[in-house]
Amino acid sequence: MQSLSMHKLPPAPLNRKTLLTWLDEAGLETQTHDHPAFFTVEEGAAFKAELRASGVTGGNTKNLFLKDKKGRHFLLTALEDTEVNLKQLHKLLGAQGRFSFGRAEQMEDYLGVSPGSVTAFGILNDREGKVTFALDSRAAQMEHLLCHPLTNEASTRIATADLLSVANHGDHPAMVVDLSADPDSV
Repeated sequence: MQSLSMHKLPPAPLNRKTLLTWLDEAGLETQTHDHPAFFTVEEGAAFKAELRASGVTGGNTKNLFLKDKKGRHFLLTALEDTEVNLKQLHKLLGAQGRFSFGRAEQMEDYLGVSPGSVTAFGILNDREGKVTFALDSRAAQMEHLLCHPLTNEASTRIATADLLSVANHGDHPAMVVDLSADPDSV
């Protein structure tokens, strides 16, 4: 892998084409697999099973765009089977009060994606630092992750270490959090 510092991000908002071109030019190894649009983890289950059967490895992700009571926004990426307790999550992420889901307009403004296409790659479109990026510790331990490339009509396999480098390059270091932890003991 080349140093990402030598590869300036294209102007925001990135889309699938500009994202994948930039990742390729930066020397990051990815594989992108087209599929029908999936709006939920359940809708993509059969396709992801086909990917695994064909030898494509990596943790399938789910993503939540959230807002706390003070209006701060968070992008949470976790493995698709991770249970997320929204009533307690704010304690783990240091947020103010319980979370609600972020509005579609803000998702599009900050992350450059529409509902159903939320992805860790969206953090690259937040050039004003309005969103905190959080990654579940189970996902952080995976060798590879599968993330939408700013559209829910494809999944891109990327090394988790590379994804974290990409987030850092976009000035959004991931807050790695153990979603299975007891929030009252943190």
